[in-house]
Amino acid sequence: MAQLDHFATFDESLAMLQDIFARGDIRAYAGQGPYDQPSAAAFTALTDELKERIRRNPSLYLAGSFSPHSPLFTQQDQGPHAGKFFLFDSKGGPHLSLLLARDRLLDGRLTLLGGNLSSQSEYQLERGSYEKASPALKDAFSDISKRMKKHLTRYKSVWIGKEALDQVKHGRLFLPEWIDKPAATAGVLSG
Repeated sequence: MAQLDHFATFDESLAMLQDIFARGDIRAYAGQGPYDQPSAAAFTALTDELKERIRRNPSLYLAGSFSPHSPLFTQQDQGPHAGKFFLFDSKGGPHLSLLLARDRLLDGRLTLLGGNLSSQSEYQLERGSYEKASPALKDAFSDISKRMKKHLTRYKSVWIGKEALDQVKHGRLFLPEWIDKPAATAGVLSG
């Protein structure tokens, strides 16, 4: 499993997503579900509709030329979502999971919430069939990480958006308190 953890404003996350779409092969699925049927809209550009969806739920699944299989939807068989369909990190594709970083008002302070890009070590591509992450998926993770890092810089133990860092330094935005505690981050962040 590979993972790039980062902090950024929502606008910086949108700029990173725009660069990801610039690859030309990305299909983004907004959110895990629930869906009424085993399908979901795939976005190939940063549209107003996609922006609105990710304002409500900043989670995306990224497929592309590295995804020879369709998303694999799982039907919930009980509970409040019985009969509904969901996407999961390790099912279908293979694909990359992207949680967009953003800023939120928490306890009276405008605070940065972390995001991440991640891949799994193996994927269920068909029911009952698992495969290790492909070289194409690993290359896509590397390329997308580089595209994101053009918007990020290292600060303390984390990757952070350049505008977000400027606002942190001027006291207009705040990072979570655990970032100032080095022992708490040991082994947690990668990228």
